[in-house]
Amino acid sequence: MREVDSVLAQLVLLMMTFALVAMGCEGSSSGGSGDETGETEIGGSDETGSGEGTGEETGASGAEDGDCCSEDAECASNFCVGGACHAAPIAGTCWEDSNCFGGDACVGASTCSCDTPCAETVPGTCSPSDTGEETAEETSDEAGEETGEEAGEETGEEDLFSFFVTSLEGMQTLSGSLDGFGGDLGGLDGADTICQQLAATVDGGNKTWRAFLSATEGADGSPVHAIDRIGDGPWYDRNGRLVAENKEGLLNERPDGDPQINEDLPNELGQGQKQFGDNHDTLTGSNMQGMLNSTDPAGTCNDWTSAIGPGTEKKVMGGHSWPREDNGGPGGGGGGPGSNGNVPPPWTEACQGLSEGDACSVTKGPKKFESTCTEVEGSSSGALACQPPGGTGGGDADAVHWISAHTVPGCAAGIQLEQVGGGQDTDVVGGGGGYGGIYCFALTP
Repeated sequence: MREVDSVLAQLVLLMMTFALVAMGCEGSSSGGSGDETGETEIGGSDETGSGEGTGEETGASGAEDGDCCSEDAECASNFCVGGACHAAPIAGTCWEDSNCFGGDACVGASTCSCDTPCAETVPGTCSPSDTGEETAEETSDEAGEETGEEAGEETGEEDLFSFFVTSLEGMQTLSGSLDGFGGDLGGLDGADTICQQLAATVDGGNKTWRAFLSATEGADGSPVHAIDRIGDGPWYDRNGRLVAENKEGLLNERPDGDPQINEDLPNELGQGQKQFGDNHDTLTGSNMQGMLNSTDPAGTCNDWTSAIGPGTEKKVMGGHSWPREDNGGPGGGGGGPGSNGNVPPPWTEACQGLSEGDACSVTKGPKKFESTCTEVEGSSSGALACQPPGGTGGGDADAVHWISAHTVPGCAAGIQLEQVGGGQDTDVVGGGGGYGGIYCFALTP
C-alpha cells in the first residue's frame, strides 16, 4: 500500500508540475499577446499619427481616374496630374516631365482636369529635352531664313510680279517657230494664254494674266479696248520695280513708274529689252489711250487670228518697249522727232531740194504721209524735214510712246533685230525692229 501511495503521490506531484508548467506557458503566451497587442497598438498609433499607413491604405482603394486630388498618394494609380487622378502611364509614356528620367521632357501629353472624364486623355512620350530645343531652334532658324530670304524675295518680287514684255525666246518657244507667231496669236484668248504660260515659267502662273491688246469685236460683238482688260494696278516687273500705280500712270508716253525701267520695259525675266537689239516694236492695236486704234480688222491682224502679210501693211499699231527717237545708231529706225531735233531719214530725204513751206510726201518708213517742209527744231544748220501733222508722229503716234508709236509693217511672222530704216518693203510684224512681242499684265499685283 505504501508503495501504491508513493506512486500515486508521485503522479499527483507530476500532474501538478505539468499544470504549473501549462499555466506558466499560458501566462507567457498572454504576455506575448499583450506585447504584440501593445506593439500593434503602438504601430497603429504611429501609422495613425503619421498618416502614412492610413494614406497608403486609403490610396489603394481611394480616388479613381478623373477624381480631384492634391497629391499622388490620394489616387489609386498614384498619379495626380493637374489636380486630377490619371491612370498610370505605360513604360516610355508620361503625363508630365516628372514621369521621365534623365532630364527628358514629356512631349505630346493630353491630360484632363479635376472632375472631368479622362476618356480622351493621351499620354505623351519622354524625349530628350535638348532635341525639342534643337528642333524648335532649327524650325525657328529655318523659318527665319525662309522669311528673310525666300519668303522675302517672293513677297518683294514674285508676289508683286504683274507686268512684262514677252521675250523673243518665249515667243519662239511657244509658237514652235524661229519667226514667232506673227499676228496670229490665237485671238485674245490665245494671247492671254501666251501671257499666262510665260508668267508660269518664272513662278507667276498663280495669277490671272491678260494681253494688252485691243480688238474690233469681243464676245458680245463690241470693240475691246486693251486698257479695260488689265485690272486697275499697281503693276510691277519681275524684280519688284514699279511700272505704274494705276491706269492714269500708264497712259503717258512712258509709264510713270521706276525710272530704271520705264525707258526700257523688261521681259518676263526682268531683263530690259534694248540690250538684245532693235526689238522695241510691240503689238497693241491701240491708240495712246489704250483703246482700239482702228475698226479695220486688218488693224488688229483680224483680231489677232491672222499672220497673213498682204493687205495688212502699215495698219497694225504698235508701241515701243523702249523709245527710239531716230534712225541713227544701233537700234534706230522710224518714229518722230526727238528732243534733240533728230528725225527719221525718210523725212529729211523728202525735203531734199525743196524750200521751207513746200509740199512734201514721205513714202518710206513705218509712217507714210503728206505734209509741208519745215525747219527741224533745234537744228543749227536750218535743216528741213517733211514732218507729219502735229510734228511728233503723224496723228495718234509718237516714237517714244509705249502703246502707240507707229504702225508695224504687217501681220506676217518674222523678226528683225537690226536697224534697217523702218522695215521698208516688208510685211512682217518685226520688220520695223522687233518680233511681234506683246505686253502682259496681271489682273492683281
